[in-house]
Amino acid sequence: ITEYKVYFNTDALWTGGADNVAILPASTTSWSPPNPLEYGTLYRWAIIAFGPGGNTNPGNRTFTTENEPDPPGAAVNRNPESNATDVSLNQNLSWQAPASGGPIDFWKVYFDPDAEWGGGDSFKATLPANETSWSPPQMDPATLYRWAVIAFGPGGNTNPGSLTFTTEVP
Repeated sequence: ITEYKVYFNTDALWTGGADNVAILPASTTSWSPPNPLEYGTLYRWAIIAFGPGGNTNPGNRTFTTENEPDPPGAAVNRNPESNATDVSLNQNLSWQAPASGGPIDFWKVYFDPDAEWGGGDSFKATLPANETSWSPPQMDPATLYRWAVIAFGPGGNTNPGSLTFTTEVP
């Protein structure tokens, strides 16, 4: 064997000859596609060995990639709840992972006084999937705050919207 030729394409585009994507030295024992594969797609591939006596063509093979994951579900049981009043000045923000939806890789937490929301500085933290609370800095009394937690995963992200609450008057 002097070289291998790799043929690879989606099944719908397979031509058998124009699909040659790599010529590899005889010492090569593996190959990876040049681009990420598409979800839920049937691929066809073949590796043909070439040498002084000709070539060997074992035929082509197929495989189908996994389906795209669902986006994660939205956080549930968020605390403080929307429109809560008399919230402690030291209140942590907390939530639970949903029982449905795709996997969660991490959370992003947004928090600001309502009057400053959306000004670009509302993003406060990225937390791993197993952390479901965040401690804001000391809050001011009798102030309306807005917060949100967004789940991110391989299937995208889910934003359940923001919540507001008003802190206590000491």
